[in-house]
Amino acid sequence: MKGDTIFITTGGGPVGSFLIQLAKADGLKVIASAGSEEKVKFMKECGADVAFNYKTTSTKEVLDKEGPLNL
Repeated sequence: MKGDTIFITTGGGPVGSFLIQLAKADGLKVIASAGSEEKVKFMKECGADVAFNYKTTSTKEVLDKEGPLNL
């Protein structure tokens, strides 16, 4: 639903990046994670509002700060 927040893991891959784009098209806030800084950059280019490297950043801390999740 427009305005909700979704978390997409492995957003730097083909399926995750597609989901980022679909979610943004539906008006969602997108939080996405991947395992490298290159993929973080790619997720941002795909439209993720918040993108982070789960290997160097606490997923819980990001979700606590950027959430709550609706989907």
